[in-house]
Amino acid sequence: MTRTGVGVAPPIESLPTRIALSDLPSGGDRPTIGVGDDTLAAVGFEPAGGFLVAGAPQSGASTTVATMVRSLATVRPETDFVLFGQRRSPLASVTAWAAAAHGAAEIETLATRLADRLADAAATSVVVVIEGIGDLLNTEADLPLQGLLRACRDHGVFVIAEGETSNLGGSWPLLQAVKAFRVGVVLQPDQMDGETLFKTPFPRTTRPEFPAGRGLMVQGGQVTKVQVALPE
Repeated sequence: MTRTGVGVAPPIESLPTRIALSDLPSGGDRPTIGVGDDTLAAVGFEPAGGFLVAGAPQSGASTTVATMVRSLATVRPETDFVLFGQRRSPLASVTAWAAAAHGAAEIETLATRLADRLADAAATSVVVVIEGIGDLLNTEADLPLQGLLRACRDHGVFVIAEGETSNLGGSWPLLQAVKAFRVGVVLQPDQMDGETLFKTPFPRTTRPEFPAGRGLMVQGGQVTKVQVALPE
């Protein structure tokens, strides 16, 4: 006779390869980014300082930024989002941007204007998103963005910076400014990316472990494997 419920192993759960942002439980006033492999629960992020999103092409970096913006807009609907993006940016329709600049020349103008505006205490409701930051090195946008990042740091404005991992390894001042966040996620990472981008060691990894949208997230010196949720 079979004894039910005795000695039966619980079902093994694993990190999903696709999950919708709307399926994540609420994090209260803390926005969420995806699901962690250690708890299979929602992983949140602190919208303070800055957050670097890095990854290879087609790894899900733009989707990660979109998820973060949508999650922030849900928990902080009064936020004004400002986009410094590429022409034909995939982020253009993610939210109703308070302001947007596309291409180095437009970015130069908006970055200078916004840095001046941040002296206003009301600007703490602003979130700055910089897309393809490695592509802006040594352009007319480079120095204005450095000034903007300093202003964001001084006035408590949250910054999300995104770029291809291969373009983020140098020692340019603009890159050093975003690496100083020491917080972020690398999609489809290599082991050396932790030290290069966050001065935090990553565990040994293999590429099959990381389908699109999966990466290693660094917060408070801790590393967690996450599957980023998909925005609707």
